[in-house]
Amino acid sequence: MLLRTISCARSSRISSIRILSSLFGTLIYSFLSLLTIEVISILFNSFFCGILPFELFSSIVLVFVLTLLISSWFISDSMNSSSTVSKLIFYPSES
Repeated sequence: MLLRTISCARSSRISSIRILSSLFGTLIYSFLSLLTIEVISILFNSFFCGILPFELFSSIVLVFVLTLLISSWFISDSMNSSSTVSKLIFYPSES
């Protein structure tokens, strides 16, 4: 009984650490995204002012960033052998 309590406390502590690290990572990612948007707007204003509309430029950058995020998720998910994506692509008959 005592061992179960200890193992539950350990797993609870580990899951809370994972949640906190995930939230911290999300916070850092959001900050870096905002910083990137500011840098892109400064670069746009100094280099492309008058050549390309800012809305078009920001749309191109947004599509590029979203494509990178989706492809990185797909690659990291497909490296996990128990993932849904890899099961559907590499082992379609088993799913």
